[in-house]
Amino acid sequence: MPKNIFMNNKTSLKKLTVNYSFFIFCIVIILSSVSFWQTNNYLQQKRIDIQLNNVLIKAKDVSSIFNFYRDIVKQIATQDQVNKLVQFGNKEEGHTWATKMQKLLPQNIGLALFDENGYILGDPPNLKIGKYCLKDLNLHFSNIPIAKPPVHTAVEKYAHFDVIENVVENDEVLGVVFASFSLGIIQTKLDDIIENGQKLSIVTPDDVLIASANQLNSNHILLNKKINIPETDLFLLIEIEKENINNLFYVQFFSNFALFIIVFFCIYLFSQHINTIMKKDFNIITSLLNSLKTTQKLPDNHFDTHLVETENLLSGVISIAEEIAFYQKKLLDESNTDELTQLANRRYFKEYAEQCLAQAERKGDKVALLYMDLDGFKAVNDNIGHYAGDIVLTTMADRFRTFLRKDEFISRLGGDEFCMLVYGYNETVELENMAKRLMNKCTKAITIDGIEVKIGISIGIATYPENGKTYNEIMSIADNAMYKNKRNNNALSK
Repeated sequence: MPKNIFMNNKTSLKKLTVNYSFFIFCIVIILSSVSFWQTNNYLQQKRIDIQLNNVLIKAKDVSSIFNFYRDIVKQIATQDQVNKLVQFGNKEEGHTWATKMQKLLPQNIGLALFDENGYILGDPPNLKIGKYCLKDLNLHFSNIPIAKPPVHTAVEKYAHFDVIENVVENDEVLGVVFASFSLGIIQTKLDDIIENGQKLSIVTPDDVLIASANQLNSNHILLNKKINIPETDLFLLIEIEKENINNLFYVQFFSNFALFIIVFFCIYLFSQHINTIMKKDFNIITSLLNSLKTTQKLPDNHFDTHLVETENLLSGVISIAEEIAFYQKKLLDESNTDELTQLANRRYFKEYAEQCLAQAERKGDKVALLYMDLDGFKAVNDNIGHYAGDIVLTTMADRFRTFLRKDEFISRLGGDEFCMLVYGYNETVELENMAKRLMNKCTKAITIDGIEVKIGISIGIATYPENGKTYNEIMSIADNAMYKNKRNNNALSK
């Protein structure tokens, strides 16, 4: 080989490798043709083994859905309120309870309580308890086995499965919690777990179809299997189509390993030749990466590469570096933001406050922290639910945003605690007036599910430099002032 083959100013990596690659390709194609049919059979059998295991996993996934709703109903059946209702409640009380509880259960169609004699506490039609459901309940009260779970598809719009749970005290059955859930839950699960080239169906022991998902692309079926869904009487039917195998390179790699050993010496010679040029061009890329890190721009003539492919690689490196910088900024923004309210979080608020304090020290300005805690927030969580608490927090955050002016910054520190930073005020009376305006504007009633919720605010104020020189000192004083005001507010409310 001539010594000056690599002395040209520009050359192509593709051109350098074509001669070596052609010889290797010829050998590989011959061996691949011989081993193709063996590899094809091996992969199809391997696919069958994998899919058989996959079927069991999918059946357990479906079973987990039924178990999830069983657990929900079981938790309901253990509540003290339910215990009292089935023993001492009347129809109106039971009906009211079931109507409210239905709104809290996902995908719930019907819900009712039954006493120990099998009488429903409420109006069956209004609670959506149909005749088939009542029939299953009669069997349950008669200790006659029923399907697990009972499935009713007579009315397509209200197709559902039932969950029946005894209310027990001291091993004595006091009544029953009955709930129906839409079969759409099961359909959604099938849509989530199905893979391309599969058809999944769920049927009852009588082969009644209750849900199906189909992603078959052909009629060539490799596997057709029916298995029981654990902890139910239902079955999962799965059909798997044959895989169209066109490229067996990676599987054939192992059978052709001996071939690569033989041609290794040829590859080694090639790598030695290309190494010299690649080393020069990769040194250029390294310099570029270092310049991106240090933000120091290199002269244009520094990017004169030897390979055409390296020119494209250089533009790709620049593009990736810019993309990395974008996502770094995005991640930083997310790490500084409270997920629920989209306000600054505690960590970022501290950084911002410390920067403001440093600036105030240099310029002789004043800084104030208004530490705020919501009054009545715990009662909302306890009486209505945590979802209602989230609504309160996001609503208050929106109100705080509309209140902010220039040189004011607010953060959610955690729970129902917020803190506002005011930079460059003149007199303390401004802060007191600000606190009054804040309470007047942001404590209007909030309506949640038809319930009017009144939320108050306790505010503690601390200032720099009067109350401290560091963030922790000022924050501690503001926190103590807030809790003092909260105790006063609580005392006045009593």
